[in-house]
Amino acid sequence: MAGLGTRMNCHTPKHLIPVHGHPMFLQALHTFLPAGDYQYIFVVREEHLAQTQPWAEHLNATWVTVPGVTSGPAATAWAAREMILEHHPLWMLNCDQMFQWDAKLRFQDMAKYSAGVFTFTSTDPKCSYVKMQHGCAVEFAEKQVISTSALTGVHYWQQGRYFLDSCEQMLQDDVRVNGEHYISMTYNYLVQKMCVGEVLTQPEETILLGTAQELMNYETGTFK
Repeated sequence: MAGLGTRMNCHTPKHLIPVHGHPMFLQALHTFLPAGDYQYIFVVREEHLAQTQPWAEHLNATWVTVPGVTSGPAATAWAAREMILEHHPLWMLNCDQMFQWDAKLRFQDMAKYSAGVFTFTSTDPKCSYVKMQHGCAVEFAEKQVISTSALTGVHYWQQGRYFLDSCEQMLQDDVRVNGEHYISMTYNYLVQKMCVGEVLTQPEETILLGTAQELMNYETGTFK
């Protein structure tokens, strides 16, 4: 939660924009996860910590702060590297989406892969994409339509070390898209080593709230 959120046209930090009376990041989290005992790691800009932390006091949460805007989502996640358990499953979630799904079933679908992403069918150039062959990913691209499998913004690794190793490599190689380091691009370092899977979701399962228009569509009931 360290970006500028410029697409929202709002002075409130994106993750704190209210959705049904709760900040967006909590709506994302609560609609994503089934009930259970999880370790939560939130990455937030220092200037937003005092505003954000009280909303999650009920969670078993670790807070990581960054001094300002990072070079992208992967760099934001990398700031929490010391908190990531190397041999435990790792999920990463954007703050600007909600879910209407059977979370337990979807988690089971994903758990059979060494790493993976949830996707939906799209050709919108603002999305991330994965190209699949024989049930495993062969290429990921950001803001480039290389297939019809668009990423929802949820990322999974069977072991945290898979992300740590691939993200470190990507940052060292300074792989950027439009000047930013994206989490999707870290998977390109894994596709030759393991089966990075895809779980295709239905359009109604993921509600994107990343732009002012998407939020308005949701609030007025006109989202698709």
